[in-house]
Amino acid sequence: MLRESKDVKRIHDKKYPGLAVLHDNLTALFHNAKHRQRKDNNAPIIDTEQIENNVQAIASRYRQYDIGDAFATKLENAIPHLFTFVNYPGMDPTNNESERMLRKPVIFRGIRYGVGSLREAQMFSNILTCTMMWKKRGLNMHDMLLKALCGT
Repeated sequence: MLRESKDVKRIHDKKYPGLAVLHDNLTALFHNAKHRQRKDNNAPIIDTEQIENNVQAIASRYRQYDIGDAFATKLENAIPHLFTFVNYPGMDPTNNESERMLRKPVIFRGIRYGVGSLREAQMFSNILTCTMMWKKRGLNMHDMLLKALCGT
């Protein structure tokens, strides 16, 4: 959403300099939440309901500009999901890690043009899921594969 907000600001900045303030407000809300997210299983140290109300106010202010309602609507629809990371310790506030993890399989799919059958697709997906999880947990992939296949 921040990237799209920045694009809206860049495209319409000359005509509507106030869009820069909205983008800055949205960015500040995100960074404030990111640095105050819950660190353990105690209560959150930030009020997500208040943040969501602030984002709703920003979305309403986007509607005041003659740039179309597409971004404001998208922002309003995303509100319940934008600050989920605050309530879950260790959750990445962005989807960057997921995108990085999926990069290699997507490239492989493009080179291989997919797999031959549904069974092959399911097998590839299962192996990929396991290897990515093992790598993330710092486990030895060879040992884990042997354990999974041979039960040793």
